[in-house]
Amino acid sequence: MNVNIELSASKSNVLCEILKKLKLFTDSFVLMISNERLYIQGMDSSHIIIFDLYLSSEWFEKLETNNDQNFEFGVHSTLLAKILNVKSDSQTLRIYNEENNIDKLGIDFINGGSKDYDKFFEMPLMDIDNELLEIPQTDYDTSIIIESKNFKKIIDDFNGLEFQNIQIKCSENKITFKSESSNGNMELNVIDSQIYSYEVLENEEITNSFNLSFIGKMCQFKISKYLSIQQSDNIPIEIKYLLNPNEETSENSDNNDEGGIEKLTNNWFKFYLAPCVDDDYN
Repeated sequence: MNVNIELSASKSNVLCEILKKLKLFTDSFVLMISNERLYIQGMDSSHIIIFDLYLSSEWFEKLETNNDQNFEFGVHSTLLAKILNVKSDSQTLRIYNEENNIDKLGIDFINGGSKDYDKFFEMPLMDIDNELLEIPQTDYDTSIIIESKNFKKIIDDFNGLEFQNIQIKCSENKITFKSESSNGNMELNVIDSQIYSYEVLENEEITNSFNLSFIGKMCQFKISKYLSIQQSDNIPIEIKYLLNPNEETSENSDNNDEGGIEKLTNNWFKFYLAPCVDDDYN
C-alpha cells in the first residue's frame, strides 16, 4: 500500500464538498499526500485565483504512506466530482493507492446507514506537471473573521444585482462593501455583532476592489462555520475557511470555536485573488 486515508463521516463530507467543487476552478489538480498532511495547491483556468488546501494528520482517522514518502496523484476534477456525488452523508470515505496499481486511485464509500450500499471505485490518474507557487507570509493590515454563511449572503446580495466588482473598505470604525455601475449603486455596512473578530491598523483605511464573480465562486463551500478575510492595499486578498480538527465540522455547529479560533487555523482551505485596478472598478 502506497497511501491509505480514512475519514469519519462528517470529515468525509467536508473533504468531498471541497474536492467536488474544485471543478468550478480547474479541470485537474494534484493530491499531495504524506504522513503529515494532505495538500492541494492550484490555480483556476484563468490563472487569476490561487486555491490552497491543507489538512494535517490530526484531521484524519488514518493517514499513512509507505516508508514516510510523499506521493502526488493527478486527478481529473470532473470525474472525481461524479464519483464523490454518489456518496451518502452517513458513509465514511477511504482513499488509497496500491503498490501494484500505481496508475489508479481507490475510493471507497462504506459504513453508512442500513439503506446505504458500500461502493468501491478505481479512478485513473493523470500525469500533471506540478510546480508549487511560493506564497509569502504576509502581515495583513486588516483581518475579519466572520461566519461563512453570513459572508456568502453578503456576496449573493451583490451578485443578485449583477454588479461586476465589489469594493471592500476597512477602517477603525466600519467595514463597508460597495458596488457601483451604470444601473445604480449598492452599499452594505457590517456591524460588530455580525462578525467574530475584526482587526485593522490604527488610523488606517484599507480599500480594494475585486471581481465579484470570482469572489462568488469562493463562497460556494459549506465546510466550516468561520472564514477569515485578510487584506492590505494593492495585494491579493486572502479568504480562508477555518476547518475544525474536532469531529463536528458543520458550518452551523456551535462547537467550531471551542478552544478558540486559533485552533482552527491549523487546517484550512483558502483562496488568493488580486485586486482590480482602479479603471476596472466602475
